[in-house]
Order: sequence, then structure tokens, then C-alpha cells
Amino acid sequence: REIFEIRAGLFDIVARQVAATRPPELMAVLHAGVARLEDLAAQADGGDAYAETAYRLMIIAARFCGNLRLQRMLSALSLQALRYSKLGLATVDRRRRSAGLWRRAVQAIERGDEAEAVALTLQRIQESGDEAARQLGVA
Repeated sequence: REIFEIRAGLFDIVARQVAATRPPELMAVLHAGVARLEDLAAQADGGDAYAETAYRLMIIAARFCGNLRLQRMLSALSLQALRYSKLGLATVDRRRRSAGLWRRAVQAIERGDEAEAVALTLQRIQESGDEAARQLGVA
């Protein structure tokens, strides 16, 4: 829970900055990445690949913030959380829910709606962390 809480706080910064600047190169990567997540969400055995793809998308987004320390912190923390994220995204239903939140967050970023992008990003991270904790019996 602590890892997910800290990640959410750091990704708050990323979502705000990305929504404020909307770099075209990042937007193209996010669109392709969300399409990949949606494909993986529907696959019965797509859980690990889904979590790894989401991890990569978040780290790529962090790179566009221009804050090397933030990027390093998120890379290390997200790598620690990856095994728990895989638990939290183990079912098709959870992955479909997550992919929908990703899609909506990218749309909010495109509109420059920082508040909505942040809220959806935090919701996605929170739900994944809650499910991982439930799977581990610490909910």
C-alpha cells in the first residue's frame, strides 16, 4: 500500500505536467500504448504483459517531465511495485477497467484537463493497489 501511495503522489506530478504541455511525441506513444493495453486486457493470459506495458508507458510519460530525479524515483519505485501491479491486474475485468481509465486519462490530457488526468491516474493506481492488497490478504 505504501509503494502505491507514494507512486500515486509522484504520478500526480507527471499527469499535471503532461496535461499542461501535451508533447505530440508522447501523445502518439500514449495512444499506441493504450491500444496495446486494450488488446492485452481482453486476453486471458495478458496480465503480465499488460502490467509491463503500463509500467513502460508511465516511465515514458515521466521522461517528458524534464525532471531527471522524478524519473529515477518513479522508475525505481514502479519496478518495486511491478509484481504487485501484476497481482492487481490479474483478471480480465481488472485489466479492462484499468484500460478504460487509461483511455479516459489520455483523453483528458489531450483536452489539457489536468484535474481530470490526475484524478483518473490516481484512481487507476489506487484500484490496482487495492486489488493487489486484496489478493495478498492485507486489504
